[in-house]
Amino acid sequence: MFLNFEESRKKGEDCLLSSDELTDIAEFYYTKGDMRHAKETAEYAVSIYDDATAPLLFLAKIEIQLNKNAEKGKEFLDRVQEKDNIDYLLCRLELELMEKGHEENALRIVCDGFNTVDDEEKAPFIGESVHLALDYKKSELAHEIMKAHADALDPSNRSLIEARFALWEGKPELGLSILEKLIDKDTFNVQYWLILSTAQLQCGKFDEAISSAEYAIAIEPDAYEAYMNMGNAYIRICNYEKAIEAFKRYSQIRDDEVGYMMIGRCLFYMHKDEEAIKMLHLAEKKCTVNKANLLDINKDLTMVYAATKDYEASIAYLEKVKEETRGKYDRERVSIQISILMGLGCNKEAMEMLNLVLNDLEERNEKEEQIQLMFQTAIVFYESKDDAEAYTLFKKVYSLDPECTVAMPYFAFCCYTQQKWDDYLHALKTSVELYPEETKAVLAELFPEGMEPYDFVKYAEEHHMK
Repeated sequence: MFLNFEESRKKGEDCLLSSDELTDIAEFYYTKGDMRHAKETAEYAVSIYDDATAPLLFLAKIEIQLNKNAEKGKEFLDRVQEKDNIDYLLCRLELELMEKGHEENALRIVCDGFNTVDDEEKAPFIGESVHLALDYKKSELAHEIMKAHADALDPSNRSLIEARFALWEGKPELGLSILEKLIDKDTFNVQYWLILSTAQLQCGKFDEAISSAEYAIAIEPDAYEAYMNMGNAYIRICNYEKAIEAFKRYSQIRDDEVGYMMIGRCLFYMHKDEEAIKMLHLAEKKCTVNKANLLDINKDLTMVYAATKDYEASIAYLEKVKEETRGKYDRERVSIQISILMGLGCNKEAMEMLNLVLNDLEERNEKEEQIQLMFQTAIVFYESKDDAEAYTLFKKVYSLDPECTVAMPYFAFCCYTQQKWDDYLHALKTSVELYPEETKAVLAELFPEGMEPYDFVKYAEEHHMK
């Protein structure tokens, strides 16, 4: 079927296939990362079968999940006739989750949908609804759905959701323990290994995340998500060569822009700026559908060109970023602009811009966003080797959110260079406890050869404290 379709497409001829068959082909292209042909195939199906459910839902998912274009996604959903279709209901739910303050509408969709779908679809519908709510960080809504419909779930899905709740609520050991018990019962379930790897990555257990990804690959060699997790874990421990290997393998399986974008980032971290630019331009060329990825690629190119002091090219890509984020606040855009100002030697103007945005966020009572912007800008200062400003911003972040431990190894390094010994010891102990591999990578120049992270705290107390 697929070969016949490919042959007909190359000849410019129509291919007599059903809407479901054409959507299956679109899904195949999607799994291979060929987003352009995936979208074109679904659009071709809709051009022949204008009210066919499957291709309309496929196109709606692309707009909602990839492009975050609620308006366009809704246009496709409005054309769907089968309003009791589980994928239709989940797309409607996701549209509500994309909007702030629409939790009541979202819960209504779940409750009405539960009463509408067939009995055999009730469990997967509720499970997917809870996972979606958690994906959008709507934990209270997820709890409400569970409170109303937990009995509909099978035990394994219920345990999976309990693990995600534990991770969300700051109980990583409990969450990981639940996932490991699920794997003990179903060792060859590749999805469990992938979820465990992702959770370990989020918890800073990078070596374990790599190991779990390797198990997933052993079960399913083409599990591209595992290579993505592996690459991201290697980045966190600053092993960029291994990360590039993982992302290259990802790209061999799924030839989309993401693998090339990640390789470009690794090359940038390795200060191979010209190679990074070439790889990011390749990613840019491949990115024909996913506007969110294109935005990230443009941000990366803005940063890399700034690093090479090609400010004309950097500002040109910054203008693209501004155009794509016009009318809305974008944290990364602000941090990139600050980075460019610093590259131009305008540190005073960079800080003025940061303070202006922070004051605006404070007036809007956006405390979490304030913290995230300060954190991201601290990383920019750190990468620019301005440890004094980085230290000041990290210190503010941790004072506003004492529970935050993200980037603690970088804070520890800044404390060391600024001789803030009390902060250094505290940050170092926290870093070694939570992120031992990352700590060793970030503070590599301070580590004696062969010393393990857990021995380093005592060494630092004896040799660094002054």
